[in-house]
Amino acid sequence: MSREIGPVESEKYLYSLTLETVGPPGRVQLDYCGDTANIEIAYRYSGPAALEVMELAYRIARIVEEESHRGRKPSDRP
Repeated sequence: MSREIGPVESEKYLYSLTLETVGPPGRVQLDYCGDTANIEIAYRYSGPAALEVMELAYRIARIVEEESHRGRKPSDRP
């Protein structure tokens, strides 16, 4: 996944995965657990910076959606 969205930090748990973007344009966090995923964005962005962070969040959401249709977890993606 980091090839498409840039550097990420990840934490794997027994039944879930957390990915957090590192660096520009800002912090976006994905929490993935079974058939549920949540994306969180810090509220501190405005103007053009907010647009960049939202584009990143949508890119992450599209990746998760594509992989879920293929039966893969985001953590399986190179």
